[in-house]
Amino acid sequence: MIDWDYLINYTVDKIDDDRIRGGKVLYGRDLHTREIDRMLDRNEDALYLTKNNVGDAYLITTKGMLVFTRNSRREEYYDFYRDQITFLDFQSRSGRFDSDVEIIVEFNRGNNIVISIDMYYESVAKDIYYYFRDVKERQYNNNRPYNRDRDYSGHPDRY
Repeated sequence: MIDWDYLINYTVDKIDDDRIRGGKVLYGRDLHTREIDRMLDRNEDALYLTKNNVGDAYLITTKGMLVFTRNSRREEYYDFYRDQITFLDFQSRSGRFDSDVEIIVEFNRGNNIVISIDMYYESVAKDIYYYFRDVKERQYNNNRPYNRDRDYSGHPDRY
């Protein structure tokens, strides 16, 4: 079981910039700790840890995404090999109090997840979005039937 209180507080403690209202992000060197590594599988690396201003946490890894909603104390895991990303969007919400950038990810045609990130981290938010987009493209390409005797128009090649 993941210690979400540790993760959420770790995100808050690591970032002490008063300009950042919510949607704090940790990535890179800050995620390589013994405590976080203990929470993951052997061949899995933490890429991004985000926390929005209501206390929801998202741990994005090389294999999937762990989601914890603070209000319901519910934990969900989305495996990138098992769960399909069916919709993905990036929206800038300038001027709103709670968040400035939103990444919307839908898994398996119905599980909608909105990751809210402060505008301070807009470039990191775009990296996260492009990471999800790459995962979605890999999922699509892995599920497409491949027939080398056909060209892209769907007609058999004539030799």
